[in-house]
Amino acid sequence: MKKILLVVDVQKGFIITPAVNDIKNNIDSLIKSGFFDVVISTVYQNYEDSPIIKLMGWDKLLTSDEQQLIGEARYQSDYVIRKHRYSAVNDDLIKVLMKVGEGQLPECVFVVGVDTECCVLTTATDIFELGIRPIVLNKYCGSSSGLANHKAGLLSMQSLVGKCNMSDELILSEGDIDRVYAVAVSRTAERNQALEPIEKRVVKHLKEKNWSISFAESCTGGLAVAQLVSVPDASQVLKASVITYANDAKMRFLGVSGDSIIEHGVVSEDVVREMAVGVAKLNAAEVGVGISGIAGPGGATAIKPIGMVCFGFYINGKIYTFTEQFGNIGRNNVRYASVDFAYNKLLELLIQE
Repeated sequence: MKKILLVVDVQKGFIITPAVNDIKNNIDSLIKSGFFDVVISTVYQNYEDSPIIKLMGWDKLLTSDEQQLIGEARYQSDYVIRKHRYSAVNDDLIKVLMKVGEGQLPECVFVVGVDTECCVLTTATDIFELGIRPIVLNKYCGSSSGLANHKAGLLSMQSLVGKCNMSDELILSEGDIDRVYAVAVSRTAERNQALEPIEKRVVKHLKEKNWSISFAESCTGGLAVAQLVSVPDASQVLKASVITYANDAKMRFLGVSGDSIIEHGVVSEDVVREMAVGVAKLNAAEVGVGISGIAGPGGATAIKPIGMVCFGFYINGKIYTFTEQFGNIGRNNVRYASVDFAYNKLLELLIQE
C-alpha cells in the first residue's frame, strides 16, 4: 500500500495564529520525515463574490501571496492541487490519486491541515464518499479560528467518517504509520466496546478492582485528571489530584526528596517515582500517577531536551517509571501527548495486574 499524505491548505493566509503555526511545524516535520511515498498539497483560491465573501465577509486568500504554500509543503510536495471550495476533492485530485494508484483509487489517504472545522472536514468526508479511507491525523490539524473550532471539527469528522478513521498518534517513525493504519482497518463493529474512550476503560478497570486513583501533575497542569473527570463514574474511583508545578510544592505536598531533585533533576524517573508514591499515600489510593516534563519553549538542556517527559506509576504497591521523548512539537502538543501516553500505559499496567 502506498502511503499518501494529503496536506490541506497550509498557506500563508491561513497561518495567522501561534496555535496554527505550531501545527504547521508539526506538518513540516511529517513531510520532512520521508515516511510517505507521496505528498499532495492543496491550495485554496478565494475569488471575488465568493460565498465566503458574500456570506461571511471574509476576503482573504484572494492574492497570490496569501495563497502561497509555506514551509515544507511549498518545497517537498509531489503534487499541488488548486481548489475554489473548502473540499480538496475535485477532478484534479481524483486524477492525481488515480495516477498514484496506477489506474485505481487508493485504499487510504492520510489527511492533515488547516482549517479542521471546514477545509479538513469537507475534504475528509468527500474522500470517505469516494470509498477511500481518510485517516485524519488529529495532532497535525488545526484551526486559524481557535481551539474551540478545531475541536468542533474533530467531533464532526468523528460522526461523519467514524472515530476509527481518526488518530491521536504522533508519527515518529514509519512503523507508527503502519500501526495507525492497522488500528483503523481492524476496528470492526464487534470491537467497538473495547475501543471506547481510554479514560472510561481506566475507570472501569479501577471499579472492577475496587481501587482508587490520585494524580500528581507538573507539566500537564491538570489535563490528565480532567480527562478522567469526563467519565460520569469518575467519582467512584478518583480520590484527588495535585498540580505541583514548583519544586517546593513537590517536596511539601508529595514528600519528594530535595536530594532527588538536586541529584537527578525535577524531570527524572526518580522524582516521578516519588510523586506517584507520594500522591497515592497522601490520599490512601491504590494507584498514583506522577508526570513531570519539559513542554517548552524553555527549560531544556543538552541532555534533557524539549519534549522529554517522565512518568511514574504506583500500582497497588508496585512502582513503574518511564521516560518518553516527544520532541519539540509545541508546548501544548507535548502536554496532550503526555496525557495520551499516561493513559495508555496506565491501562496496560491495570490490565496486567
